[in-house]
Amino acid sequence: MSSIVWFEIPADDIERARKFYGSLFGWKIEKFPGDMDYWHIDTGSNDVTRDGGMMKRQHPQQGITSYIDVSSVEDFAAKVQALGGKVL
Repeated sequence: MSSIVWFEIPADDIERARKFYGSLFGWKIEKFPGDMDYWHIDTGSNDVTRDGGMMKRQHPQQGITSYIDVSSVEDFAAKVQALGGKVL
């Protein structure tokens, strides 16, 4: 079975979002080292594949992105289309 291995939350106000998600779920959210404006979300799970990231929202419609581990992107893209979905 495929599962989510990473997620990203865009935020208009990073500090406000850090406080909100940290208080709500008990997540630790710390800036990645270096110049990149990207924050690591430590969900507290022993499995790092359940962690995520946070960044400044790039456009108003940008929503949460989930990354799912699959055995073959091509096979799953074909399956998406066979089920009536659209690969963009």
